[in-house]
Amino acid sequence: MEISTADAVIAAAGVVTVAGAWYVVRERSFSVWRTMGLTMAVLGALSLGSGRVRSASRVEIAPAIALGLGAGAALYALTLAFFGVARRWVALRRQSNDLYERREGTSQLEAFGVGALLVSSGEELFWRGLVQDLAVAATGSVQGAGLTWG
Repeated sequence: MEISTADAVIAAAGVVTVAGAWYVVRERSFSVWRTMGLTMAVLGALSLGSGRVRSASRVEIAPAIALGLGAGAALYALTLAFFGVARRWVALRRQSNDLYERREGTSQLEAFGVGALLVSSGEELFWRGLVQDLAVAATGSVQGAGLTWG
């Protein structure tokens, strides 16, 4: 599939928008939950609107859901293991505690819902659906995946 100017603009603007969103969160201007929820939901919707995001037609739904849940559980376990080791790093512990304690009236259920539904879906649609597809089209499979990961 050819890379259109509109797709390239959405991807580039999205990368800048994500960086900007994290900047305002870091500067304590906005809530991480609301900022990233809105940012990734909008970028996910724009990615779907681009027409580049396709479903995996060769993948059955039930195994895909099981794989997704398993990958999510593994990522959660690896994150816990990382913080178990990295907790000795005072700056990391302080900054991560500060970031996640800034719920500003957001319940744990709401934070989980925003993270699990809006942020994770939007990130997958934007980074893997749009950006990776563009990077692969421009550079090839391995390089495109590496660029997206980076």
